[in-house]
Amino acid sequence: MRTGVGRTKDKMKKWGLLERTYSTTCVCGMEQSMKYILQCPICPYNSCTKDDVMNVSDNAKDVASFWAE
Repeated sequence: MRTGVGRTKDKMKKWGLLERTYSTTCVCGMEQSMKYILQCPICPYNSCTKDDVMNVSDNAKDVASFWAE
């Protein structure tokens, strides 16, 4: 999350790890990118900022844990 690179659907497709026809949208309907997962409405900790991530705040840890499941 700190580098902006992770196993989000947009990156997985770019790296050839998703089928070409597989959607890169999140279940909420928006494009799933690293920037987006910090604010995704389905995540109960959706008010995470880049500063939270850079400072490894508890909120950033909660967001990372949510998406790791």
